[in-house]
Amino acid sequence: MASNLFFTAAAITFCIVVAVMLPYFGKIRDVSDMTPEIASRLAKRIFPLMFVFGVFAFLGSQANSWGWP
Repeated sequence: MASNLFFTAAAITFCIVVAVMLPYFGKIRDVSDMTPEIASRLAKRIFPLMFVFGVFAFLGSQANSWGWP
């Protein structure tokens, strides 16, 4: 039960990451057009969300071995 909740939270977090990235990638036609300002703004939003995604996925994979119901 707990592992399903954590995997669902990881999936929702991943969808949020994709939703944050898509508008920026839609505006940029060439990678060389991405300014350092845009790249740093994306990194400040994406990296913490991907860390949370990784934590949820890890907790979901370990929930049964730790004895969580």
